[in-house]
Amino acid sequence: MAFGLKVWDANGNIVIDTTNRLPRLVYTQYLVAGSSGSVDIPAVADKSAFVVANCVNPSINRANMPLGVKLVSTTLSWYPRQEGMTPEFGEDTLVFVFIYD
Repeated sequence: MAFGLKVWDANGNIVIDTTNRLPRLVYTQYLVAGSSGSVDIPAVADKSAFVVANCVNPSINRANMPLGVKLVSTTLSWYPRQEGMTPEFGEDTLVFVFIYD
């Protein structure tokens, strides 16, 4: 017999089933507009991971895009975006890194 947790809504639909993989937040960082850099996140080693990046207080004068963000192995890096002849841009950005255990 399997053990775990299952949660159903009022209509009988499964909302949470712990036999499925659920994401877990392991890292958050506030990035300043126009900045670049990187950081090592050991918690993502040998895990399935994904990154969510959102603008913080977007301005009217910019393209309202977050900084470019990428996760390669355990290194999260960020950089200003550049589009054609437009100067580098990217709003203040809040980054969330999630893993699947």
